[in-house]
Parts: sequence; C-alpha cells; structure tokens
Amino acid sequence: MRRQGLFFYYAFVLFVVLLLSLQSCAIDSFEPVIDLKPPLGLSLLIASNSTNIHVSFFGLNDEPYFEGYRIFIVPLSVSAWDPLNPVGFMVPNSDPNQSSTLPNEPKVSSAKMYSYDVAVYSNGQPFLTNANYFFYVMAYSAVYNIMSKPSNLTNIVYQTN
Repeated sequence: MRRQGLFFYYAFVLFVVLLLSLQSCAIDSFEPVIDLKPPLGLSLLIASNSTNIHVSFFGLNDEPYFEGYRIFIVPLSVSAWDPLNPVGFMVPNSDPNQSSTLPNEPKVSSAKMYSYDVAVYSNGQPFLTNANYFFYVMAYSAVYNIMSKPSNLTNIVYQTN
C-alpha cells in the first residue's frame, strides 16, 4: 500500500515538472506583421497652361504607424523596373525638414484620392521636353522605418502646351 502511495506521489511530481518545463517552451505571443498598404491607381498628366506633372493616386492607409507618402521618379527604362527592389529618387517636399513628399497624412478608413504637382526633376532641374518619365508612390512609416510595396509604375512623356 505504501508503494502505491509513493508511485502516485512521484507520478504527480513528474507531471508537475514536465508541465512546467513544457510551459517555458511555449511562444508567449506572435509579433504582429508591420506592413503598409500600397497606394493604387497612380495616374499622371500635365494640365494645360502648366509645366508641372500632376500625380494622383488612391490611398487607404489606416495603420496606426502610417505617416505619409513618398513619390519617386525612376531614371531608368521600364525594362529595368523591379517592384521588389524599386529604384529612383524621392520627390522632395517643399519643407526640407520633411522626410516625405506628402507628410503627416491622416489615417483614413475608406479610399481617398491624393494629388501632388511635381514641378522639377532632380536637383531643381526642369523636366526635359519629349523625355519619358516614370513614377511610382509608396506609403511610409518613420516609426518603423518601413515603406509599402510600390504602386503601379506609370510613365508620361513630358510636353508643355
């Protein structure tokens, strides 16, 4: 009888030790995926009586860490475009202290159209007549230092009226 009591005692102790060791191996929680929705429907045009390229796109960014959009001009031909490794230079904001083209945009719960006029190419140089320019847009978060996947790549041949 005493042996049977010792057996249950040791079995219980072994069960508790095993339970505690398995609990320490468990994953406490999954880290959330930090990602931003990409802008959609990028379009370009040159308005009559204007020398600016008008960029418009739709954004639906309700992420709490979303901060704004960056517009890029691609200096390469479309054959060199790789959406997984986009290249180009960011169109700067008129405020040199801002890190994006359209900073501090509010989070939205439904799609919103955004517009921006790009007046010059790079380093303040004007656009060249009859040159082909490629654009794309990315949402960004400075908090996590991330950007969304790029929008569609769209081009325009620069001509003024």
